[in-house]
Amino acid sequence: MGALHAVKGLEDPPDFSVVPDSQWRAIEHSVDRGIAYMLSHQYRNGSYGIGELEKPAVTSLVCMAMISRGHLPSDEKGASDESKAIIQSLDYVLSCQRGDGLLGYSPQTLSSHNYTAFNFSKFMNYNHAICGLFLTEVYGMTDPKRAARIEVAVDRALSFTRREQKRRIAPEVEARDRGGWRYIGEPDINIDNFYSDLSVTSWVIMFLRSAENAGFDVPHEWAKQGLAYVLRCYNPSSGTFGYAPGHPHMATRGLLGAGTLCLFLTGHKDVEMEQRTAMRIKEHPFDRYNYQTNKREHYHYSAYYISQAAMQIGGNTWEQFYPPFADTFLHHQNPDGSWAAESKRPDLGQVYPTALSILALTPPYQLLPIYQR
Repeated sequence: MGALHAVKGLEDPPDFSVVPDSQWRAIEHSVDRGIAYMLSHQYRNGSYGIGELEKPAVTSLVCMAMISRGHLPSDEKGASDESKAIIQSLDYVLSCQRGDGLLGYSPQTLSSHNYTAFNFSKFMNYNHAICGLFLTEVYGMTDPKRAARIEVAVDRALSFTRREQKRRIAPEVEARDRGGWRYIGEPDINIDNFYSDLSVTSWVIMFLRSAENAGFDVPHEWAKQGLAYVLRCYNPSSGTFGYAPGHPHMATRGLLGAGTLCLFLTGHKDVEMEQRTAMRIKEHPFDRYNYQTNKREHYHYSAYYISQAAMQIGGNTWEQFYPPFADTFLHHQNPDGSWAAESKRPDLGQVYPTALSILALTPPYQLLPIYQR
């Protein structure tokens, strides 16, 4: 216990007065329109999204987006549509746990049109970490009966997470890849030989941090090994984080945000590193909507992580970043309340980027425990 303690921002705290009241009102209206759009796309089983493989993670992101605006789960008489929708989705996510503790799995996955062994391997640990994050964030907001179900599910999910962290890794890359997480099973040598990557690892670290916030047992060794892996992904010469250690060319804004956020969530304090990453955040704004700075970048995913990282750093970094960032998203919201499909993954539809856009706009609200500084 006690392994994950957030550190204060480098430029703590942010000055929210730099956002004028008119912009705050526009942000709130935009977020409410986005939530209304997502609500209209919920399936009868409580899920959201297009592909069966991705639905558990997309559903969890949608619910966290609603909670970030202050909607709490409830199915009591008189509860709002948003509150009832979160309950439906919560029950759906709880139903998507495999016997070994893996979250985000359902029998429908195996018969879906986009199922392949590689896709299953690739998406399941994303599903697992994002669903785990949602369950631990919502744990203290639910009725006792559902809280008990969440407790059982999260304990099993944490055990699965640790088994994945301790999985077999080829001896020649053991020192490089140990401590992190990636896809389930061994890597395809025809694609790459990474056993861990920062993208999956950052979601897992958020899950672990949220679980500890909620009172679950997260041993120190898990966090220590995870942070060691994240630090190996950092490139001091460029002040960026790569997809994997030793691959600085595989850096994106999303990975910069993910790596920076991991430092704060695990209590790592390195002023020089934080100064470099803060400078990079300010040097690479999001003023060109849905624009990829390189072919590896996912725009909305990157916006989500950078917005969280800027909030954690605080001060001048957040104050320079957030107002123009919010304007970009306000000006590019569709009339129906959605945001455009991810330019790199249009097949995921518009609910997914809409959830990420809301989560990128709402860190200042400080309503999700994982966002709190």
